[in-house]
Amino acid sequence: MAGPIPSEVIDEVRRAADIVEVVNRKTKLTKKGKDFWGVCPFHGDTDPSMKVDQGRGTWHCFGCGAGGSVFNFVMLAESLPFPEAVRSLAASFKVNLPEQELTPEQTRQRARRAQILHVLAVSCKFFEQQLHSGLGRKAHDYLFKQRELSQATVADFVLGYAPDAWDALFRYLSGQGVSLELATEAGLIVPREKSQGGYDRFRNRVMFPIRDVAGRTISFGGRTLGDDPAKYVNGPETDVFRKSATLYNLDKARQAARSKGRVLLVEGYFDVVTLAAHGLTEAMAPMGTALTATQVRLLAGLGVEIVLVFDGDDAGRRAATRGLNIFLEERLSPLVLWLPKGEDPDSLVRGQGVKALERMLAGVGPLLQAVLDDIIKSGQQSSPEGKSRLVAACGEILGAVKDPVTKSGYIEYVADKLSLNPGLVAGRLGQPRGAFVVNRPPVTVKSPGLNSQGLMMELALSGAAAARAICQAGILEEIDQVELMPIARALMDLVEQGHAPELGAVLQYLAENPAACATISRLAINTEQKPVQVEEQIKAWRAKQRKSAATRLNKELALALREGDLVKASQLRQQRRALALSLSSGEE
Repeated sequence: MAGPIPSEVIDEVRRAADIVEVVNRKTKLTKKGKDFWGVCPFHGDTDPSMKVDQGRGTWHCFGCGAGGSVFNFVMLAESLPFPEAVRSLAASFKVNLPEQELTPEQTRQRARRAQILHVLAVSCKFFEQQLHSGLGRKAHDYLFKQRELSQATVADFVLGYAPDAWDALFRYLSGQGVSLELATEAGLIVPREKSQGGYDRFRNRVMFPIRDVAGRTISFGGRTLGDDPAKYVNGPETDVFRKSATLYNLDKARQAARSKGRVLLVEGYFDVVTLAAHGLTEAMAPMGTALTATQVRLLAGLGVEIVLVFDGDDAGRRAATRGLNIFLEERLSPLVLWLPKGEDPDSLVRGQGVKALERMLAGVGPLLQAVLDDIIKSGQQSSPEGKSRLVAACGEILGAVKDPVTKSGYIEYVADKLSLNPGLVAGRLGQPRGAFVVNRPPVTVKSPGLNSQGLMMELALSGAAAARAICQAGILEEIDQVELMPIARALMDLVEQGHAPELGAVLQYLAENPAACATISRLAINTEQKPVQVEEQIKAWRAKQRKSAATRLNKELALALREGDLVKASQLRQQRRALALSLSSGEE
């Protein structure tokens, strides 16, 4: 296995890889003016809605919103992680990739990992063979008759059977020359305590190979066919398998998810398999444990809508609620579908058909809203004290929402549900009340917000000189629009590290963040590499900032006076005087 690829070599690959040639391998491009246009291969496109800028090395689809650099295109087109996309392009465009020199210990560890992966692959074949043998008749009937799976689906997921014997796999692996120590490290065999040898970890179970993003078997999950109280068992943590960093079926479902624009996150192995058998190949599942931050980041990396399809019982709702804070921490807003009680995706599709599930999916809503609804329904809404407790409970959830627009929207939502003044709810949660003035229409202020920040980021992406000037003016630190923040951070890091903050470098820096790369490609559509009046734009930004600050202070002061908060009014007057002094002194 090769070591990390040096950044300067990645940069060489990016410059060598002709993006038009690469994209043309997947879809035919037609030149119009200086740009190339083609049908996007990542969604059900029929018209040429994808633009490729050969000079800047970018592509963007106006239909599905995907875009980025040549690396992002290969990652999507070939379902490859970033390092492998770099290697693929390097091979195509004859760029030599130096191998990192490994220490003896690193060499030993990598060799051991390769041995473990080999043992797991051999065991996968063994389980598959056992399913179709005489010993596997019970498992065979269970899958094909009871679960109603087809030969193609069973083969596609490489399902198998662990025989109802203490050491069937151990004897097989021993015959293949696999040591007890290695089989134990792979998580397949448990050493005996009072005698030599070992026994199989999985016995009398339908076996589900768990694969990494490259499609290699890294562990197994097993569903009992007997009366074992542990209905499902996963393999233990090993050198190649971490439950918290793995999603079942990620390797097979990620391309389908990108094509359909959504990923269905379900709870179990059979949910994934049954949905795939009925055409919903974009389903994945965690490892039977609570969703982790690493798994959420894997989902975020797909750059698609995340839909949780969970059982509607208390356990399913608790599982989704536990995951909400992790999604919010990653600035994600997943949707959720609560299934009817007593149903899971597997039973519903087999009982009512896939169209019934699709109809339900058409009506999904935000998980955050669903959790707030559950909190409100479970409490006392008829008394002021009960409403106050419900507001506090909702506030524990809303406190994790980072986007101010989303947070204010849900404050209004909670207020409406409880028939309360939004300003009172905001104040109870320690949020500014000025944004929730009763009986007044909302005021739209054209201060540095979505449009201004987007225009400034367009300017920063127009060339390295513009990016440096904007960075040195401190404007990138003020960017708080969620989709622009990773881009601003990347530009600042490149400047700090002494690299040229030009478009290609930013895309390379964020290559493993498809959402950010798509935003960059969209912003770069209207920018040209030509001289721009950067200083004038920076001055205009500062002027808008000062005007916005003055407007905000005046509104907050007026509100404080109406409410009789003289202490707050005094503080606001001091802030207003300080702002006026900075304006009169010409301070930037």
